[in-house]
Parts: sequence; structure tokens; C-alpha cells
Amino acid sequence: MGYDYALVHIKYTIPLAGLLTFFSYPLFTRLDVVKTLFIVTIAFVATIPWDSYLIRTGIWTYPPNAILGPTLYSIPLEELFFFIIQTYITAQLYIILNKPVLHAQYLNSPATLPKWIKSGKTVGQGVLAGSIALGAWLIAKEGEGTYLGLILVWACSFALFIWTITAQFLLALPLACTVLPVILPTVYLWVVDEMALGRGTWAIESGTKLEFKLFGSLEIEEAVFFLVTNILVVTGIGAFDKAVAVCDAFPDIFDKPADALSMSLLRARVLPPSKYNMQRILGIRQAVSRLAKKSRSFHLASSVFPGRLRIDLTLLYSYCRLADDLVDEAANPQEAAVWIAKLDRHLALLYKDPDSSSAPLASQYAAENFPASALSALDLLPANLILREPLAELLKGFEMDLQFSTNSFPIATPEDLELYAARVASTVGQSCLELVFCHCKHSLPPYMQAYLRNTARQMGLALQFVNIARDIAVDAKIGRVYLPTSWIKDEGLAPEDVLRDPRSEGVANVRRQILAKAFEHYGEARESMKWIPSEARGPMVVAVESYMEIGRVLVRNGNAAAADGTTGLGCLEHADGGLSLGPFFFFTLAGDITAPSPRKTSNLSHLSPSQITALLSANNTPTPPAPPPQSRRSILLRRALWALFFFLAGYKLTADQLASIRFVTPFLYPPADYEPEDIPLYRQQATYEALASDPGLDAMVPAAVSVSGSKITVRPTDWDHWEPYADFSESHRKTHLCAGTLNNPNALGLVHMVFRHRLTGELILAVVFGQGTSGWPSVVHGGMLSTIMDEAMGRLAALNFSANTAVTAKLAMDFKEPVTPGFLYKVRVHAVLPELQKGPDGEDKTDRKLWICGRMEGPDGEIALEAKGLFVVPKGVDVKPLGKRF
Repeated sequence: MGYDYALVHIKYTIPLAGLLTFFSYPLFTRLDVVKTLFIVTIAFVATIPWDSYLIRTGIWTYPPNAILGPTLYSIPLEELFFFIIQTYITAQLYIILNKPVLHAQYLNSPATLPKWIKSGKTVGQGVLAGSIALGAWLIAKEGEGTYLGLILVWACSFALFIWTITAQFLLALPLACTVLPVILPTVYLWVVDEMALGRGTWAIESGTKLEFKLFGSLEIEEAVFFLVTNILVVTGIGAFDKAVAVCDAFPDIFDKPADALSMSLLRARVLPPSKYNMQRILGIRQAVSRLAKKSRSFHLASSVFPGRLRIDLTLLYSYCRLADDLVDEAANPQEAAVWIAKLDRHLALLYKDPDSSSAPLASQYAAENFPASALSALDLLPANLILREPLAELLKGFEMDLQFSTNSFPIATPEDLELYAARVASTVGQSCLELVFCHCKHSLPPYMQAYLRNTARQMGLALQFVNIARDIAVDAKIGRVYLPTSWIKDEGLAPEDVLRDPRSEGVANVRRQILAKAFEHYGEARESMKWIPSEARGPMVVAVESYMEIGRVLVRNGNAAAADGTTGLGCLEHADGGLSLGPFFFFTLAGDITAPSPRKTSNLSHLSPSQITALLSANNTPTPPAPPPQSRRSILLRRALWALFFFLAGYKLTADQLASIRFVTPFLYPPADYEPEDIPLYRQQATYEALASDPGLDAMVPAAVSVSGSKITVRPTDWDHWEPYADFSESHRKTHLCAGTLNNPNALGLVHMVFRHRLTGELILAVVFGQGTSGWPSVVHGGMLSTIMDEAMGRLAALNFSANTAVTAKLAMDFKEPVTPGFLYKVRVHAVLPELQKGPDGEDKTDRKLWICGRMEGPDGEIALEAKGLFVVPKGVDVKPLGKRF
């Protein structure tokens, strides 16, 4: 009898499991508990026969003085516990790292499955099948390699089955969701196992192993064992998560959500991918992308909502965000008014007949009147679960924004401010609460539901007031003042003074008034949040408190804390103003937010919200005295631990965020195969998205701003634009480097557009480099950059020369910053001043010799490189003109 093996658990496995439990507990749901029990049970049952065989045949031994003694099928108690604790550790890490990810967006049907996933599945099946064959051969030949053979045959047989039914889903997930939960515990257990083997806590029988050590005392067989078993755990939970994703993504097929733990989960597991509604999945992907880009706070909080509620909240946000963008990004007030009218008409059609589905009429109208990128948000709005009135009010709020375009200030009084906030923020809060009532189990009577709707609207006012108080300076830049004019006048100012100096002392005083109103509304509504159904209560509290924390910083720091942003949807819109809300997020969820059962009362409509809360709370069973408060040091330590964990694991690990790490990009977005006939479609969509992301470029393209009968009003522009090499013949394109060889989405064929100013002659090239243009991983090759700069500057020279052609005589490049594939870059080129073009004799030769300067600007305006070149018309050589659309 000994304690060596037990000490391994006490020192290494149990503390790690406890630490992961501590971190995951605030995020843990009923479904996570079932998922963990499921995988631990399967791992325990599947491993016992195999491990028992190893011990009984003498391949694996334990010194008697290293174990406690009790066994099951010859397996020591400590080894049985290892089956459980290893699986638990890997499962917890997987659950933590997958919380930020909405799995439904990664479902694919055979028609939408990327070729690389199909190839990856086939390669994986081949590798696993080959590993099984190799293992069988090692077992058959006996002697050295027997243990490795037993590992491969046992583990890879299970892995091949799971991989076959789940590979398409697993390969689509971000690497942080699948690779990290395998690699991190594997490396940790390698170190632990190396120390145990070195001390003789357990041993592999000589003659059955390859006698190859990975490092130290770690045998290669042990290294393989921990790797393949962790792969089994991750793929097993991945198979479970796929069923959950399918069940939650298609409510029209499965009547009960995944967290109901009904037979719907099993039916979802066997539903053929060919029956997936990919229009819905693609819409969910677009909605998640909008959420991640536009509202970090809400995106963070949404990760702990139950599956179907999370999906519908994301779709609701996507609709609100789309509506806001259509109005805000309109070229003029008339175009914005047209969009509002179209949105209102769409709602009217969508809610036309409450007793039957009017969605086809609304979808047809949307397809005829909205851009293709907006259709999914319009079609997937969960209109059957929310009322029309809040959405109609939201549109009225947008109409109030249009009044700023008439050089007036519509927020004249505090009442106007409350009306505006109620329309753009309270409406969204009420709609979110309607979805909570629909998706979460509760026993709230109708009067309590009505009470919570009212307090949700009141909380919306508080959040919007914080938003306005924060963005006074930003709003002033676009000519908007959301501060009540009456309050401004009380400070001896006018709205025009706010536009000139939004950080003056008088404006700071008005900001304090708005914040006071915000916290007044917040204080009246916060107590009611304890009545929200438990599944949604924690995430709702996080969303609210994270935003109110911005208000607290503003109160403490005043003007210094005002952050730049863009005023829009109050409770959904902005990033977190530079605040680190991660610790607060986990600390809030970890708090004890429990709701007592509501008292059954016939009618409370005559009471105020605070009186209702007091009345209901007074009927609760008395609670024991509260424990003494924690010391300030323990509170700060706890929050610091949350902050550390959140920074390392919780927030930066989704695919979109990993893409910001330059050298990870090629692994997340490898070069893809495209059918030639599909390339124009990819280019058209990518160009549309690029223009939409850059207002400056978008303004250079003529666009219809209003339609009146057969008359279409087009927004004028001083810029011509075209796709490069438009004048080239098909045969010329095939032999041209840029027009032919590189004309594919993995090179230059994704976004490639030329703009030229009619008056100044300035030329701008918009380009997105494909993933196949890298030199170093995720860094565009310098030769490719030189080619693009040479083409852009030569293009300007050829357009200036009467011969309409040019060749490069000299070219100098100054590389400033690395260029990343997949992002929009702008190349600006212009001719050097005429007086600098003349030769020593003063002769003007600009019709056949021209110095051109250029620079390449990144997505945030940073200069990636600068160039200067001399371009000439060749003498004595018959060079054909390049055309006006070169």
C-alpha cells in the first residue's frame, strides 16, 4: 500500500479540475452538466475493458507500494479516478472555450460544404483507418509496439466512428474550440506523466514498448495515449454539440429546444444534413457577424443565454442593426426617409394576418426593395414571438433622428429626450423580454409579465441616457445634440455652443443631469430584474450592468471619460468605451441572483413598480442573516482572477477575433477552390461588402437615392470607376499577369476596383489581397505589393499620355507596415507637380515621361508603403494602347 499515485491526483489533477470548475461554474448550464456526465460516463465505461486487459496481460504494471490497494477488474482505484478526472478536465476546458461561439452558424448542408472540409473529412478517415491497420499489425507481430498497437486499435476505432458522423461540424468550428481543448490538457498531462514515470509510480513492461521517449521519461506510447484520448473527448462532446445546434437552429422541425433534454436531441443527431434549412443558417451567420462587430457587450452577454433564446436575440439584434445602418448610412435625409417607409411597409406585411403566416408577402416585398445583404435579417426576424408595436416605435425614433438634417435640434425638453430614448432603446428592451418569456420556463402571472415589460422599458431609458451622455462629443461632430435644449439654456448656452465645444463646463453640467436621470431610472428598474426567469436573468444582468458601468466611469471622471463612438441603438449599439468588462461579466454571473416565487395577488395595477416589488418581497420566507462582508482584498483578488482568466481564455478566442492575430489567419481561412463560373458572384458580393464598409469609397459610386414613380434620382459623383482591364480582349486577359493569372479570389480577383477623379485626375485603386498572395504566413508578398503599385502608377501615366501606354523606367518602394490578406487596402497615386517634371533644360516632356507618386493605405488609414516611379512612352517600339478602362 502506498500513496504515490494518489498524490499525483492531489498535486496535479484535482487542483486543475477545481480551477477549471471555479472558472466555468458561472457559465454552467443544465445542458453543460448533462454533457459532462454523458462524456465522462462513456469514457469510463469504454476504458475499463481495455485497461483491464493491459493490466491482466502484464503490459501495464503498478508497484504495490505506489497504490492504495482497492481495484475493479484489476484496475487500481487511482487509475479509475484518472479516467474520470482527465475526461472532466478536457470537457471543462472545451465548454469554457466554446461559450463565446454560437454553434448553429457552423452547420452545413452538402451543397454549402466547402471543399476543404470534404477533403479534411476524407483525409481524417484515411488517417484513422490507417492507424487502426497499423495498430492491428503491431499487435499481430507481438513484441515491441504491442502497447502502441493496442492504443491505436482501441482509440482510433471510436474516433473513426465519431469523425465520420461529426467531422463536417468539427472542421467548421474555430481552432480555439477544437484544437486548444486537445493540446492544452495533453501537454499538461504529458508533463505529469513524465514525472510519474520517472518516479516509478507506474511502468510499461519492457518488450511491449518501442523504447522511444518523447522527452525525459515520457514514453511515446503514453504521449500518444493522452493525445488520442483527449481527441476522443473533444470529438465526443462535439458530436453532442452538433445535435444541440441542429435542435436549436430549426424550431420548425423540433418542437422542443435542446435544453429540454427530450427525444428531439436524438432526432436532431440523425437528421440528414441535406434537410438543413441553409437559408436560416446563413442568416444566423450574418447576424452573429453583425453582433460581434457592432456590440461587444451584448455579444459577450449573449454567450450564456440558452440556445434558442440566444439565436432569436441575435436575429432580433441583426434586424435592429440593419434598420439603423440603412437609415444612418443613407446619402441624404430623403433616402433615409425612403428606407424608413420601406421598413414600415415590410413590418405591415409581416404582421398583416396574425392568424396565418404572412411571411411570404413580406419576403417578396423585401426581395424587391432591399439589397441582397439585408434579406436574411428581414426574413429571419422572429416576428411570431414579438409584437409589432415596439419595432414600429423604433422606426419612429429613426424619424426623430432625421430632424437633425434640417439644421434643427428636435430634443427641446426632457420629455422629448425620454420620448426619443423610449423609441430607440425601450422598444428593444421590451422585445428582448418578450423573447425571454417565450423561451424560458416561468410561472409569472400576467400582471408580473406586464410589470416586467414596463421596467424593461424603463431600463432602456437608463441605458440610452448613458449612451447619450458618453457620446456628446461624437454626436457634435455629425451636427447632432441629444441634450435637451432647455437644460442647455439653463447653463447659458445654445445647441450651437455644444457643437463648437462639447467638452465645456456647461456641457459637463448637462451631462451630469442626464446621468442622474439614467441612474434614477436604473435604480427604479434594477430590483425588478430578480423576477426575470432564471435562464435569462444572469445574462440580462450582465448586459445592463456592463453598460451602467460606463455611466459610473463618466460620473467619476467626467469629460475625461467621454469616449468616441457612434450614437445609435441605445442598449445594443456600442463597444465598451475602452472599459475592461470581462471581470465584471464573470463576477456578476457568479453572484447569487435568485428570485423568490411571486405572490399570487388578484390585481396590482394601481401600485407603482417599487410598491409592487416591496409587496411581493414582503411575502417571502425570512432569510437567515447575511454572512459578514468579504474584505476588500479578497474581493479585489477574486476580480483579478476573473480578469486574468477572461483575458487568457474567454474573450479573444472566436474565429473573427483570432483573425486579428496575423499569423493565425491562414489556418482559419486557408485558400479555397472556386469554380470559374462562380468567381463573378464572389467578386460582386465582396465588392459590395467592401464598399459598404468604407463610406469614402461608397460615396464615389453613383447610387439611387429616391424613387418617385418612373423617376429615379441618382446621387451625383465626381469619380469614374471601373474594374481593371475592362478594355482587354479575352485573349489578352489570358496572357496578362494581373488580368489573367492572378484574376482569382485567392489572388487579386476578389475586390479590384479603379476610381479616378474627373477634375484632379487622382487615381485610387481598391484591392483585397487573397489568401494565396502571402510570403510569410498572412503577410502579402513584397513582390505582389510592388506589382500592384507598379500597375496603379503605370495606369495613371498611361491615362495621361496621348499614346495611352507606358512602361516603367524607375521604381522605388518604401515598405512601412506588413499587409494582411483579406482586408481592404486603398492605393492612391498622383502625378508629381508639373514644375518638378521638367528636365534640366526646362523642357516639358510630360506627354512621354511622367514621375508618379503613390501610397497604400490600410483598413484604419495607416500607410503600408510608399512608392515613386518614372514612367515613359517607349521609343522605337510598337506598343499598343492600353485603353481608357485599363
